[in-house]
Amino acid sequence: MAASFPSSVKSFTTKTNSTDIIDASHINDHQDETVAIENVLLGNTAADIKIDGDITTEERFIAKEGGDTTTPASGYVSLYAKADGKLYSKDDAGAETLVSSAPATTKQLYVANFKPTLTNGAADSAQIEMGTNKNVYDYLAFDASSIEYAYANVPMPSDWDASTVTATFYWLHPATATNFGVVWGLQGVAMANDDPLDVAQGTVQTVADTGGTTSDLYISAATSAMTIAGSPAAGEYVQFRVQRTATDGSDTMTVDAYLLGALITYGVT
Repeated sequence: MAASFPSSVKSFTTKTNSTDIIDASHINDHQDETVAIENVLLGNTAADIKIDGDITTEERFIAKEGGDTTTPASGYVSLYAKADGKLYSKDDAGAETLVSSAPATTKQLYVANFKPTLTNGAADSAQIEMGTNKNVYDYLAFDASSIEYAYANVPMPSDWDASTVTATFYWLHPATATNFGVVWGLQGVAMANDDPLDVAQGTVQTVADTGGTTSDLYISAATSAMTIAGSPAAGEYVQFRVQRTATDGSDTMTVDAYLLGALITYGVT
């Protein structure tokens, strides 16, 4: 691969023997040259290059990605990527250290603009103010005896891999003496340009959580992987439908549950 080097790093191409030193100061602020520097240095073994000076993880990565995995000579460092996709270093004593993990494979999208459905919907959005510090929170109240729903329409990010998602629920509840179990659920459907809007939702995935203290924040575990219906693709318009599954045996709380929002975890390309 052809590369265009800043003047301060052009001399890297001649640093190929064990007596040459690359001062870390020469590779600072050249993050855009990662690929170019890597291509020059990738073929050298741990004994070929000595990195001198105080260098950061990022600078080490730039200096030599995919280096020799053998124990380097005294005073040298070896950097290399392993089959797990992570970057490691090895010092001259043979000690291996994880330098950086693989890039993130998931991201998260917080959805807080849920509105009641027209049929079997939760109560309209309301506010609750804390007594001492007057913090205010918007919530939707879901009934304790029947399944109620709310929805949010969200264009999915352009880096979504169009695979399954999971949901984590943020909620609270009013005063009640016993029985604090609540079961939250989510389903979704994706729509592209010129698709019909009257489309069936995917299969709902649920998760049980337990409250206990009035006006405390509760954060559920994540649901199982949820398949979004339709023909999902990055950037498509997705309708998420949330529910309190009050008929589930694990939903034991006899007062309304107040939903603040849901955190959607999705895979990225």
